[in-house]
Amino acid sequence: MLEGLLRTAQQARVPGVSAGVVCGGRVIWSQAVGTADGERRASTDDQYQIGSIAKTLIAASVLKLRDAGRIDLDDRVSDHVPLNGLRTLTIRQLLTHTSGIQREPPGNVWETGRSPIWPELLGRLNEVECVLGPGQRWHYSNLGFQLLGGLIEEAADTTCQAYVTEHMCRPLGMARTAWSQGEPAARGFLVDPYDDTLHQQPAVACAGTAGVGCLWSTVEDLLRWGALLCDPEPTVLSADSVTEMLTPHVLVDLESWTVAWGLGVKLMRRGERVFAGHSGEMPGFRAGLLVHPRTGVGAAVLINATAGFDPSDLALRLVETTLDSVPQPTAPWKPGTPAPERISSLLGRWWSEGEEFLFTYRDHALRACRVERPDDTAVFASVGDDAYRCVYGRELGEVLRVKRDSTGAAYKLYWATYPFTRDPVARVLA
Repeated sequence: MLEGLLRTAQQARVPGVSAGVVCGGRVIWSQAVGTADGERRASTDDQYQIGSIAKTLIAASVLKLRDAGRIDLDDRVSDHVPLNGLRTLTIRQLLTHTSGIQREPPGNVWETGRSPIWPELLGRLNEVECVLGPGQRWHYSNLGFQLLGGLIEEAADTTCQAYVTEHMCRPLGMARTAWSQGEPAARGFLVDPYDDTLHQQPAVACAGTAGVGCLWSTVEDLLRWGALLCDPEPTVLSADSVTEMLTPHVLVDLESWTVAWGLGVKLMRRGERVFAGHSGEMPGFRAGLLVHPRTGVGAAVLINATAGFDPSDLALRLVETTLDSVPQPTAPWKPGTPAPERISSLLGRWWSEGEEFLFTYRDHALRACRVERPDDTAVFASVGDDAYRCVYGRELGEVLRVKRDSTGAAYKLYWATYPFTRDPVARVLA
């Protein structure tokens, strides 16, 4: 079934396609069809340029530096990099494409094939236009991520490329991912619209921070990266930071609310499923990486053509087909341990503002949900004597405080200051 989707997509006059699916951190299928260079048969070990998928690694690198205390996401970029007239832009705005700055760096990059290197870019920032107000709405900007590449260099005291390679690619075993082409590699083509001739595309010169879009990779290496977005490896990036990347920060699609943006990551809703990933384009190459974080299923698609079909669309079909056809493993229920004495007296039903809530103890944590919405669960962690902070779900970050009578029994709860009582009609001000 997956092979059929791949072969059908390649019929859209695409020289070569390499694709794969990961499930639970394991590549369960990968295949290549067509030609890598016009003559040689395509292989899943071929490198392709992945374009803006590299932005997800740039974003993860920024968060790793934040976790190390080098920067804060709400810092002004100019606190770390001399931005001249762009002094008010924040790191978070660049990560979410809400800075309002123009899409591309100064110069006709996509005509000349050359992007300004870092010192030259800094000297030309006076030419940059703010096409929207900061924070006004989402506006994609390659320039913004070039500035983040410079930020990484300043904060890490090394090149952006070296930092990504050392802290992201190497620990995950992405040995075929590099900032320059290594054989075997696909050649990028433009297919003539009027016959079946292949026209090889010139490479874009990648120097300085322009390299943030010039990464080469293979389908199986990209699946390793996609697996991290589903099941974080703490030595690479903390689970909290991955969750932050995948949290919607701004709506892209203002009509149907099906597309949003996290920190360097595109988020798409299709029915009840939310997918995360990124697309990428360079002259002669297109790429797509998409994962379903909840189940750990993801797909990567690489093609060596400027046009033909959208690899992200095929990646979505591969993931959806896998989700619909492969039974997802369900962990068996296991008996747990009794709740600690201070928590056991909180368990059961409580009322607040006419709504009934159920407090339980599961997996070593206090939990709460509305009786009418058992899927809307909050999870708490103790933060002191009879105080519990919500660490997941409803009222995230807010504190639940317990009031006890002279016998030590809990008679009232305050969650985000809202009173909860055992009696649905109790006088809450008593």
